[in-house]
Amino acid sequence: MMDTNTFFWIDPNPEPRLITETRSYSAVYKPPRMHTAPLKHLDPGKNGLEETGQTLLDWIVLRFPEVLFINGYKENEGGLLHRLDYETQGLVLFARTQKAFDKLAAQQKTDGIIKEYDAVSAGRAYGMTPAGFPPYSAEMVSAVVESAFRPYGKGRKQVRPLAAVPGGIHSRPRSYRTEIFSHTAAEGKQFFRLRISKGFRHQIRCHLAWIGCPILNDSLYGGKADAAGFLALRASGLSFTDPESGKIVRISAAK
Repeated sequence: MMDTNTFFWIDPNPEPRLITETRSYSAVYKPPRMHTAPLKHLDPGKNGLEETGQTLLDWIVLRFPEVLFINGYKENEGGLLHRLDYETQGLVLFARTQKAFDKLAAQQKTDGIIKEYDAVSAGRAYGMTPAGFPPYSAEMVSAVVESAFRPYGKGRKQVRPLAAVPGGIHSRPRSYRTEIFSHTAAEGKQFFRLRISKGFRHQIRCHLAWIGCPILNDSLYGGKADAAGFLALRASGLSFTDPESGKIVRISAAK
C-alpha cells in the first residue's frame, strides 16, 4: 500500500537547497511561496545583489554566477530551463554552460525533459466546479488530461482549459498533456503522481480542478483548505539526457 505521508508535508527548512550539481547543470529545490525568477535583470558584478532569498534565481546566481550570463529563454533568466509557480515547491533545473543550455533546451522542445509531480486533493471547497470550465466527460482518457489553455478572470491570474471549436480560431491550439500515472484514495484525500513534458502556467492545478480534484489549499481553483496552508503540489522528479555524457539522468526531490 502506498505511503501517503510521503506526498505532503511542511518543510521545516523553507530555504532553497542544491539537490544535484555537475559542470553542466544544477537542480535546485524551490520552497513554496518563492518566485522562481525576478522581474528585473540581475548583475552580480554590481553592488546591491544580496542573498535576500527573494527569488530562486537570486539564490543560484550567488553560488553559480555563470548561470546569469547564459543566453537563455529570456535575458533576465540566464540558464533557467523552466519555472514553478510561486506556491509550488520542488525541483528546478538550471544550465551552467551555454552548450548545456542549448542541448537541454532542444530536449525540452521535443518533450525530452520529463517532470514528475506529487499532488493531493481533498475535493472542492464549495462542491461545484469553478466558473469558466468546459464540461469534462468521464469517458475522456482517464490516465491523461489534455487541453490548450486561455487566460481567465480578473487580472488574468487563472487559466482555463480551452475546448476546440471545429473551424474556429481555436480549432488547432497547442495542447498540453498531464499524465496521471498513480492515483490513490485514503483518509478522505486523493493522492496523485503526475507527469508532464511541455508545461503551461498552472497546468496541473487547472487540469486537476477540471476533473473535479482541485489541489488541497489551492483557493485559486476551488480546492479545500487545511491547517497546513501550503499548496499540496511538489515537483518531485526530473529526467533528461545528460548534455555531456549522453546518459539518461533521473533526479528525485526526496531528502
